[in-house]
Amino acid sequence: MRRRTSVPLLVPLLACALAFATPLVSSCTTKRKTTTTTETIEYPAGSTLPDGALAEEDTTVTITRETNTTEEKEASCGGVLSCTVKFTWAVIKLPFKIVGFVLDVLI
Repeated sequence: MRRRTSVPLLVPLLACALAFATPLVSSCTTKRKTTTTTETIEYPAGSTLPDGALAEEDTTVTITRETNTTEEKEASCGGVLSCTVKFTWAVIKLPFKIVGFVLDVLI
């Protein structure tokens, strides 16, 4: 009598694990960053100020600049099923990419 292995049970468990892990891995985020730069410039007497006037005595001008940057990351997939399929396909093709890379380096 032949004994059955538990390999067929592994496939559905792996599929369930991928279905629950994929939304956690791929998320849509937006980053906003504000950078404030303060610069102090000293102008000696007789030099021209930024507004075009002539400095009669030593003058210190403080310039403050704020820069806002926004980075938006697009959603990589539309839903749980499509994310799961994309993630599963990436896992399946990873060994082939590694073998292709190794062959490319060797040849």
